[in-house]
Amino acid sequence: MPGYLSRIAICMILVALPAQSRADDELIAVFAIDADGKNLRKITELEGFPKGGSPDVSPDGTRIAFDGWQAGENSGGAQIFIMDLKTTDIQSVGYGAMPTWSADGKYLAYCSYRPRGVCIQSAERVAATIIDERGWGIQWSPDGKKVAYTLAGKFIIYDLLENSKKTIQPRENNPYRSISWNSDWSPDSKKLCFSGTLADGTREIAILDLSDEKPELSVCYTYAGGFGNEFAWHPSGDRITTVKWARGKGAEIHNFKPEANVETTRMEGQPEDRHNVGVDWSADGKTLYFMSRPKIKK
Repeated sequence: MPGYLSRIAICMILVALPAQSRADDELIAVFAIDADGKNLRKITELEGFPKGGSPDVSPDGTRIAFDGWQAGENSGGAQIFIMDLKTTDIQSVGYGAMPTWSADGKYLAYCSYRPRGVCIQSAERVAATIIDERGWGIQWSPDGKKVAYTLAGKFIIYDLLENSKKTIQPRENNPYRSISWNSDWSPDSKKLCFSGTLADGTREIAILDLSDEKPELSVCYTYAGGFGNEFAWHPSGDRITTVKWARGKGAEIHNFKPEANVETTRMEGQPEDRHNVGVDWSADGKTLYFMSRPKIKK
């Protein structure tokens, strides 16, 4: 086990999926669709857990991790699940949310509600190490060398090889009062796409370039509402996938170029009768996985 995981460990509780499932129209499901918007298929439904999201596909493409919580629970009751994409077998690996894989597929970084903080644990469910009790929204870089998480409107970049942390305030003037969870690294591990909220409540989707000593911020969109908080950078690097909420349409999957004020493009082939949320690309860029729940019929 790497040295950075040899600190104080907290045993995780393994929680089995409940035997009783809810009605089909209440279940959240895992879907997949090809990059060209064809071959939509439902992978599985999460029995007993009608709420969930934050999918993350393992680097080898064999598993997908995501979070989910039962009816009547708030997000504090979220559990992390790992599903085998071939067999669709699902296993809970304990309490937590927003899992993200290490580059070798051996570890998960995630957010913990109890105890609060950002953590790393073995995907084999051995133990967890708290990285920062105040941090949130942790994301593992594709090269596996670092993780990024947020704290009070700033990013903390934790270099796992050097065991060092660097605090980055994306905006020097008019700094963010908060940065949302589920940001995403660019494929080359040099940039972060995220959603941040300014002091006046205005929200931005921005990209933070960490390739130089002095990070540079570029704003893609300034908006009051409509976008979700999740981003999935396509492995080609030419587009970012997110979720947009539209009146009368609900949550839909959109793509946009990592540039300023470029019109988003709705992804073809997604189910029309569902809210499609929580997105992540396979490492080869051929398949988009997403979470989806039925629209409530009135």
